[in-house]
Amino acid sequence: MNDITTQWQAEEKLRQSEEKYRRIAENISDVVWIVDFDMRLSYVSPSVEKMVGESMSAHMDRPIEERLTPESMEKIFTVFTEELEKENDPSVDKTGPVSLNSNTTGPTAASSGFP
Repeated sequence: MNDITTQWQAEEKLRQSEEKYRRIAENISDVVWIVDFDMRLSYVSPSVEKMVGESMSAHMDRPIEERLTPESMEKIFTVFTEELEKENDPSVDKTGPVSLNSNTTGPTAASSGFP
């Protein structure tokens, strides 16, 4: 029989970490979002409802171009490009997070009337 204690401890540590960050994301007033490489939202925090006045699912269904200013889109594409270039550079530490501060993004007017 294999000792699975180490694996179980690692999985438990991961669960605790995920829970901690989920609680943070769900309780902060800033909007936290995650996009894939096609710029589709895979997560948006509940605070989006207060900030922009639409449900999480409605916000996720809108194209990113309706949610961000052209300047913000340019900044995001620049960061994505830089990060993709780093992926191909073996000398770059790839373990750190990538983030944009609140001054780089903002809502734009959508045809639906939402910000």
